[in-house]
Order: sequence, then structure tokens, then C-alpha cells
Amino acid sequence: MKKILSVCAVLVCAWFACAQTAWAGDGGFSTSRNALAGHADWMSTLRGNTPLQDLSLPGTHDSATGNLGSFATEIVRTQSMSIEQQLDAGVRVLDIRCWLEHNNFTMHHGIVPLGQDFGQVLGIVRSFLSLHPRETVLMRVKREGSGGGNTESFAQVFERYANRDGQDLFWKPTGALPTLDQVRGKIVILQNFPAPSPEGLAYSRFDTEDEYWVNTNWDLYRKWELVRDHLEKAREDKGRRFFMTYLSASGGSFPYFVAGGRVWASDSAPHLSTGLVTPLFKSRYPDFPRAGCLGPICSIMFAGINELVVDKILRDDPPPFVGIVMADFPGPELIGRIIDANAEYEER
Repeated sequence: MKKILSVCAVLVCAWFACAQTAWAGDGGFSTSRNALAGHADWMSTLRGNTPLQDLSLPGTHDSATGNLGSFATEIVRTQSMSIEQQLDAGVRVLDIRCWLEHNNFTMHHGIVPLGQDFGQVLGIVRSFLSLHPRETVLMRVKREGSGGGNTESFAQVFERYANRDGQDLFWKPTGALPTLDQVRGKIVILQNFPAPSPEGLAYSRFDTEDEYWVNTNWDLYRKWELVRDHLEKAREDKGRRFFMTYLSASGGSFPYFVAGGRVWASDSAPHLSTGLVTPLFKSRYPDFPRAGCLGPICSIMFAGINELVVDKILRDDPPPFVGIVMADFPGPELIGRIIDANAEYEER
């Protein structure tokens, strides 16, 4: 009887456990407000004739949410670093969501304002590129919604920004896919809105994985499988098209949990247990880490998508081609390994 009670106690502890797992993917997730790694000039060493679509590029989802900080905004906060810090850390693809109101663009995540307008974002990127002219920044521009007081269309307002704040800053489409040299020092618009003429690269032509909804924490593994399969597809079809994979999701989970699998929004927080243990459920969630072991009994822990990508996809040396990877709360190892995937294009 005592033995049965002892086993039951272990199972109960494992069910509710939070464990600090030390494993290869931990550097993929970070909520630090500082750029933990300096990669401000990483593209400067790449050959200029490299097709842009052949590069692996670290990006951020809802890039302008770094201004948010309180718990009340955890459902919409997807970044801790500012846009300036993201660029210094090596991020080269920004996801910019524009709210049209009074013929101006303000940065929003859904209906939540983020305290910046489009002109300020362009000013930040212009300043970065002036200091690092051999870099380029890709910018997805998406209509997030609209308020009142508009007499111009979204495309008309964008064109006004382009002629004012983006003059000589935006890459001009030529009908051919660009090489790196053709876009150095420029912003390449990933056009996610209708317009009379092309403003950049058509976002609709990208091969994209963006399943952004998870019903509960336990839906995280399904999201991981979608990400894993799309990154493998990018590896197999490199050179045929642009690939973009979003590691982000929310809904029944907070964005930080999807990215990091943590109990709260910090990379120093422990991982959350799935509530399952080995050996009883050893075949469930095979890519999730095991921790808190007592003999053969281990708690199966959640792992964030960022961490799984580092551990399962980018662990090779050099890492494989992954295309554009859009992440919430990217850690230095995730960014660094994506950058390292471009080793074959280094100037010799």
C-alpha cells in the first residue's frame, strides 16, 4: 500500500511540475529588452550576387509590440526588443501592421495601438541602414484595420509615405527577383495590400506557413509539426520561391508560451509540464524534453517553437537553409543559427 501511495505521489508531482530543463534549444527564446547578440553587419560579408530568395533571414512577427510590457497586454505582446534592438541583433525581416486613421498609419496589433506611426518606423530603419549600408531590411506591410477620418485609400496613404519618408529608401521593383547587391541599403516592401502598381515583392507569392491559432497549450505540438514540415519543405525546394515560416501563434495560449513553453513570460522561467509522464506516455510528444526524472518516471515538458527549431532544425553545422523565419521573442541562438545558415554565400 505504501508503495502504491509513493508511486501516486510521484505521478501527482510530475503532473503539476514545472522544471527548468537544460537542453539544446534554450537559446531560441528570450524576453530580454536588450539585443543579446550583435549582428548589425552580418550581411556585409555575403556575396552581392546572391539571390535574395536564397538567403535564410531572421524576422519578427508583429515587430512593433516591443513597447508593450504589462501582464494585461501579454495576449498581444510578441516582442521585448524595440525595432532598433531587433535590427542590431540581426533581424532583417519586419512585420509591420498598419492601422489607417485620419489618412495616417499607426502601428497596431489588432485593435491595440503600439505607440508608433509608420513614419517613425521608417525613420528607425533609415537610420540603421545609413550606419550599415551593406544590409537590407525586408518589411511586410499589412493593413491591420481602420478607424475614421479617412479620405484616402490604404494604397494612397502608403504612396504618400513612400514619397516622403521612404524616398530613396525603398527598393523599386524591376520585374525580376533581386540579388543582395540590388537591395543593399534599401527596404524591400513585402506588399500585403492591394495597390494599382507593385510597391515591392508580392506577399501573396510567398510560400507561407502561418497557422496562428492554438486552442489550448496542448495544441502546441500540432503547431510545431506544421513549422517542422514547412522548414523541411523550404530546405528541399530552395531556390524555387520565397519561403516564410511563422513560429508564432496565440489564442488559447499566450505568444510567449508558444515561443518558449514557459510558465510566465521570461526566459528564466521554468518550462511547464504537459501533465504526462514516461514510461506510460513515452510515445507522446516525442520532440518535447523530459525532465524531473525519478528512475524511469520523467515529466514530459512543453517546449517552445523557437526552442524546437533550434534543437531539431538548426542543430546541423552549418545549419540548413530555412528561408524567412518569423518569430516571437527570438533568442540569440535562434537568430545566430539562422544567420549561420548563409555560410555558403560568404565572400572568400
